[in-house]
Amino acid sequence: MSDLYGDVVTLDAERVAPLGLRDVDARVLIDVGLPRFAAPSFTVEVEGGPDFLTFFDVETKFGPQREVVFGGPPGRLGMRYSVNAGQGFVMLAQLRGKAHGEIVNNDLAGFVTFLHAVDSHRIRAAAEPEVAAASFAELSARLHELDPHSFEDPEQWWATILARVELE
Repeated sequence: MSDLYGDVVTLDAERVAPLGLRDVDARVLIDVGLPRFAAPSFTVEVEGGPDFLTFFDVETKFGPQREVVFGGPPGRLGMRYSVNAGQGFVMLAQLRGKAHGEIVNNDLAGFVTFLHAVDSHRIRAAAEPEVAAASFAELSARLHELDPHSFEDPEQWWATILARVELE
């Protein structure tokens, strides 16, 4: 991660424990980390709140659920990524105006894998334009295989990110 992003945010176990995350998601924050900045998809340095690692409990038809905010898309005030503490899925929510959200990955490890794969492709394609199309085809196939749910609708977050990356 640090080879690609430079500045990676990792947390100690004492800071993660109060969040109530599943062990597998906690390990991602402790052992793998999150890039401080990964344009155009992600930053931990969100503006306008809720801030990094804010958590809130919401009542759903399935009972109480805890959401832990871990970042947002750069420059998108009011949009936040959160991980569901009990089930692990990652959601992108629009919190300003008409609130809505969508599940973007099945778990935090998948989210980090998507970020890393997309950004690795972007760097490779910029350095070697002659392999950009083949690299993109490999990227798209890999991400579709890892989490097909993320591409069921062309308006879903990762589908729109891939469409943008394909045009670069």
